Amino acid sequence: MAHAQFEDVKKGDIIEINGTKAIVFRVDGNGHGSAMSINALRGREDAWATPKKDANNIPAYSETDGMANTQAVYDYARSNGISLSNFPAFEWCNSLGPSWYIPSIKQMEMFVNYILGNEQEYDWDSEDEMEMDVESLTTKEINERILDAGGVPFIANTISGGRTMGVYTSTKNSDNKVYVYTMNPKTNMWSFKKMSISSIGKFMMGRAFIDF
Repeated sequence: MAHAQFEDVKKGDIIEINGTKAIVFRVDGNGHGSAMSINALRGREDAWATPKKDANNIPAYSETDGMANTQAVYDYARSNGISLSNFPAFEWCNSLGPSWYIPSIKQMEMFVNYILGNEQEYDWDSEDEMEMDVESLTTKEINERILDAGGVPFIANTISGGRTMGVYTSTKNSDNKVYVYTMNPKTNMWSFKKMSISSIGKFMMGRAFIDF
């Protein structure tokens, strides 16, 4: 359920919900929208799930509803007597409050369009790489706002050593691979890839979204 609307809120604003700061990336005329946590889960191996066999049994297949996917993880852990610590990203998300969720691929696509500062429609099903202009005014301004508020830039990992970084979604495909936004810091090339759960390691980042 969405939180009450904020007065005069606009894209790029930093809001605070239940003590957690987030940056607004979607808003309608009634003051309702979506925001992303300015902080993230970083540096964790097996961030999506461990052991992997449990992750394969979770029906987190929605491409549009990250809350449903996130709840599927919670329900699976509870019904099977499994600690949520086996799902680090979801345990972290849960610690933020009941309304936060790990975004689906379509919700992540919406944020990527926002940070790129365009209305361009990509072939999101393609894994072809595209260049991200990290020096563009839109991308720099958004990341600077997140930093100024005490958060972590959308795609950043100081320990990557030039390795491909990423932000994972809560959406799995029928082969139990997770959709991940990836970027190569050497080339600034990005794409959405389907990655095995075992490939989601410390160079990948967890982000939480909330609707208000």
